[in-house]
Amino acid sequence: MEKAEGKFWTKMTLCEFVEKYAYVAECPRCMHSKHIEMQPLIEKFGADFPVVYVRPKLVCECGNRAVLGGGIHLEYYKTHMRRRVEGDPAATSPAA
Repeated sequence: MEKAEGKFWTKMTLCEFVEKYAYVAECPRCMHSKHIEMQPLIEKFGADFPVVYVRPKLVCECGNRAVLGGGIHLEYYKTHMRRRVEGDPAATSPAA
């Protein structure tokens, strides 16, 4: 697990987390993946809200509450994950 500013992302507040990580949630039931925007969470819960308490609040569109979620380093997310998570079919197609 990567450290940022001396803390694991699970020990960070929303404000600290958003500077270096993207939060991606995935439903093990329907396999739906989604990038969770942090700004609305910061507005609702405050900048000092612990990131570790975000996952228990997640509910998938299929109704599943057992959603998996976690931090992915922003640079990795931008270069490798964004299209797959946001549903770009080209991201899952093999290279020609």
